[in-house]
Amino acid sequence: MSKATKSKPSRKTFPPPTLTMPLEGDAVEGLAAIFTWEAVPGASAYQFQIARDPNFEDVYIDTVVENSTALTIYSMLPQDGTTFYWRVRVAGENNPWSPPVRFFAATATDAVLAKATAAEAASSPSAGRSPAAPARPAASTSAYLGSPPSSGADEGETPPPYRYEVTPNREIVAVFLVMLITILLVGYGIAVGLP
Repeated sequence: MSKATKSKPSRKTFPPPTLTMPLEGDAVEGLAAIFTWEAVPGASAYQFQIARDPNFEDVYIDTVVENSTALTIYSMLPQDGTTFYWRVRVAGENNPWSPPVRFFAATATDAVLAKATAAEAASSPSAGRSPAAPARPAASTSAYLGSPPSSGADEGETPPPYRYEVTPNREIVAVFLVMLITILLVGYGIAVGLP
């Protein structure tokens, strides 16, 4: 009679996600840094890390993001051009990390200028080819870490460290339209008042 052997339950490992933004050498806005990656089929949570070195011996941020492939980090990065590295893996110690990507934390103006310079260089005829556009996150919500500059919380109330919500881009557009209409009305009033 032979003994029945018990097999160990196999733990499924997931491949590392593909990082989509920021890419190697990009500058990000230190006050509101946006990170995105492609979804891994079957994954519901990701471990996200930022470090000061490419070997991740000096980890600066380590958090888990659930049900999202995007993370906005508010007011946790400097704005002085400091070099950082980021990586993501499907949550779980057996899952491999994505290759680390180097980025710079800068002011909003410097980040925009760096992106414009990179786009101009990529579109120049001497560049040969333009890089593919980064993929957009599949989820309609985005996680955030830290306190956004205007969180809408009452004075003295601290917002939770994580919150899932759609970014309110409509507010920005509305403010821009009000400013534009005001400028046009003032300009029209000046033009009508002139002889």
